[in-house]
Amino acid sequence: MNLLVGQLLIAHLRLAGAEPPDRPDRRLAYARNYLHEHYNEKVSIEALAGMAGYSYHHFRHLFRRHYEQSPIQYLFGIRLEQARQLLRHTELSVSEIARRCGFSTDAQFCTMFKRETGETPLAFRRSPFGSRLFKPV
Repeated sequence: MNLLVGQLLIAHLRLAGAEPPDRPDRRLAYARNYLHEHYNEKVSIEALAGMAGYSYHHFRHLFRRHYEQSPIQYLFGIRLEQARQLLRHTELSVSEIARRCGFSTDAQFCTMFKRETGETPLAFRRSPFGSRLFKPV
């Protein structure tokens, strides 16, 4: 019942040309939480925008404004942070880490990891402290 009333209120306010107070934050937080829970799966930003109740372009704009990066950049940040943790605390192969973190190929993972950290995944694993340049999400 609350969901239906909320949807009715949102539809009414949209017709009146106003955005409901506080709603964008909650819907964006929902999308952000979804990314954290499903980072290792194929995520469609279009579908995520629909789940949050926004058009694709409006969602991307709001997400960037609130989180200072695009939804796809945010997703890759989560994946890279998870990969960093697995490299540091497990003996899993780089291929297995890439697969578990949602990267489409080992090459994509290695390229992105090196671009963000300045070292290859194996060099990161072997270094005593890992990269100091890495910025976790």
